[in-house]
Amino acid sequence: MKFIHALRYAQIKRKYKKLINDPISGQDKVFKTLIKSGKKTQFGQQHHFSKIHTVKDFQSYVPIQTNETVAPYMGRIVEGEADVLWPGKPRYFACTSGTTGEIKYVPVTRESQGNQLLGSMQMAHLYPLISQKKSLVHANCIALTGSCKTDSINGFPIGRLSGLTRKLVPKRLFAGIVPAEDTLDIPNHEEMMLQIAREAIDAEDIRVIVGFPSWVVVLLQACQEVSGSECLNAIFPNLDTFYSTGTSYQAYLPAIENMLGHKVNVREFYGSSEAFFAVQDLHQDGMLIDSHNGVFFEFIPLNEFHSENPTSFSLKEVELDKAYVMLISTFSGLYRYCVGDIVRFVSINPYRIVVSGRMQHELNIMGEHIRSEHAELVMSEVAKKMNISVREFTVAPSPIVNDTKLFYHQWFIELPDNEQVDESLLTRELDEALKSQCAFYQAFRSKEELSIPIVTRLKERSFCQYLSENKKQVDSQQKIPRVSNNRDIANFLLDHMVSTELSPDPVEVCEAG
Repeated sequence: MKFIHALRYAQIKRKYKKLINDPISGQDKVFKTLIKSGKKTQFGQQHHFSKIHTVKDFQSYVPIQTNETVAPYMGRIVEGEADVLWPGKPRYFACTSGTTGEIKYVPVTRESQGNQLLGSMQMAHLYPLISQKKSLVHANCIALTGSCKTDSINGFPIGRLSGLTRKLVPKRLFAGIVPAEDTLDIPNHEEMMLQIAREAIDAEDIRVIVGFPSWVVVLLQACQEVSGSECLNAIFPNLDTFYSTGTSYQAYLPAIENMLGHKVNVREFYGSSEAFFAVQDLHQDGMLIDSHNGVFFEFIPLNEFHSENPTSFSLKEVELDKAYVMLISTFSGLYRYCVGDIVRFVSINPYRIVVSGRMQHELNIMGEHIRSEHAELVMSEVAKKMNISVREFTVAPSPIVNDTKLFYHQWFIELPDNEQVDESLLTRELDEALKSQCAFYQAFRSKEELSIPIVTRLKERSFCQYLSENKKQVDSQQKIPRVSNNRDIANFLLDHMVSTELSPDPVEVCEAG
């Protein structure tokens, strides 16, 4: 066993050095494999893969793909056709909903499954290489994944990729993984979280937790409820590592550390049902692009994306601090596929990125262009400054007709019920922080064309109830959009607050200024 671990560490270390020192050779190799394999497929024949010799050829012959354009090919695969997007047939389909709430299906081949598995494994192996701290490979781990169960359509297994990948993680990687697979199938989400809490409390030597930061908060709340203890330090004294994904963790970290009663090391990773993309290797912000692991990356400047002929850059052509829409081509047969994420490069030697937001998530009443990145940075800054424990939040536009006769932003913020907060001060701090983050917002506020925001404080578990009643499928892989350009979520939250007796106190909706 020690020999196997030593061999794996040596492999990961060699790969890490390549990501740092020679990322482009990996992209060249992946590109050649994509074109060679794609020639044998229906998609490749329709898009002239036999004529593709360079990246520019690829961009010329293959238009940008989306879930809608790929759907007809998926239909052929489901009907039993082979060699449609990738040679042969996929092993199964991964289903995902993410922030959109719409179920979509992604083919998973033997090669693309290897990408996901290697990405998952290297997170555990990379930590001691960078931190010089104790190994995590013998630790118990809490993994807030999707269900491990599969359904079937025309003989193809269908399931949540995170749950199916979990089943493939070598047992030698961790001493044990919480929760049990059956626990993830409990239909009532609140009861599922309580059962995960019971299993986590009973487990020994939990050192690692993996998941979306909002769901980690929900789990720790459940641990408090099950244990009857506000401080979980005595229960999880060795839980020192949090692998975070899905959304920025900074706004949640004070709440997580307050409940745990100690500091944790945080490492972000960036993956989706389509592929594993990047992992944070240093303490500072930025995730190292996994350029040697079966994904070919392209980047389109955000301000060009909706133009008729947007410029597309390969990894070696990108610039620092510029917003890009990311395209991926993978060994599952997705070519120039838009995953909908906006990224920025915080380093190009080596290539490290942060996720700035989603294409469809922008708050833009008058031209202020507030993206998820702005909202997350602002909330993180204000939460730290005011020492408040934000459980979840979202920002919506004001109603078209409202009492102020001006448009404004409405922040819905879930806080612990017993936490005292000066809500007028919170409103002013959010307003000032957003002015410093976004020049467009500052301009509209200075001209008083936008009114000061309104903050609506929510009771605990408000967002959980929203997900339970509005999503087709609820699990710990789903996220609340940081910003929206409609009031769908806002109206539900307000209606719920009015119609439900959450406490004897009246609903607190405060406006400052």
